[in-house]
Parts: sequence; structure tokens; C-alpha cells
Amino acid sequence: MAVGDIISDATIKNSYVNFQPAAGVEVILTSVFGNSDGVVSIQNGVLTGYSQFVTGSKNFNSGFNVKIGVTNSVFVGIYSTGDDGGYTGIQIK
Repeated sequence: MAVGDIISDATIKNSYVNFQPAAGVEVILTSVFGNSDGVVSIQNGVLTGYSQFVTGSKNFNSGFNVKIGVTNSVFVGIYSTGDDGGYTGIQIK
């Protein structure tokens, strides 16, 4: 990957996806999304912080427009409990 490259991934219902870039790489996530409800976590290998998104309807695409800095030591996880989910962002370093 190179600076300016777009990154993205998706998770299926009731599954978890982590994104942890290689050492020295930095990424800004610009969107985290789900299709009903789910959890976004920021982790450092010891501590984990959570934010939950809930829409109450499987027919409504829910998403957070975010600016989450992700590195090898501070990474993100997406858990989609209601339906499919995922994230997108851009590599900045």
C-alpha cells in the first residue's frame, strides 16, 4: 500500500473484522457502516473502547462519518450484529 491508497473491508452478519496496518503505516478511517446495529472498537492490545451504532431497522443503512486515526499500535475492530458492516479510509503515511 502507498500514501493516498483507499482501504476498505466488510464483515458479514455476526462477525468481527479487525484493521491493523503494518508498522509505520497510518490510516484515517472516514466511514464505518452497518446495516442495523453493531460495534466499533478502538484497541491498543491491552485496552479496548467501544461505540455502538443502532438504527432499529435492517432496511436502513447506518454509517458514521468519522475521522479515526489507525496505526499498528492503535487499531480498530468492527462487529456487525444485525447485518453486514465494514469501513473505508485512506492511507496517510
